[in-house]
Amino acid sequence: MVIGGHPVWLDSSLIPILDADGEVEKVVIISRDISENKKKENKLSKLAYYDALTGLPNRRLFENRFQQATITTDRTGKLTALMVLDCDNFKSVNYNLGH
Repeated sequence: MVIGGHPVWLDSSLIPILDADGEVEKVVIISRDISENKKKENKLSKLAYYDALTGLPNRRLFENRFQQATITTDRTGKLTALMVLDCDNFKSVNYNLGH
């Protein structure tokens, strides 16, 4: 649902109201706005896969994507490559500029 140009997440329950013959006469829908919960859920999800300070992907996201790539390789037969870079003297960069 969209209200004022913004999506609104709803948790809804449908309750059928039956007539004397046991047929559905009408349906009552009770909804509650769970948009704030969804925002918190999305924020937690982002914190699980990205560094809070830099916003860069973390090791958990790397492992997840690498696992997906290997599954795709197994399924399709196409190759997956992983390039590892080693930066010389990176310790001095961290020491002088901060982590």
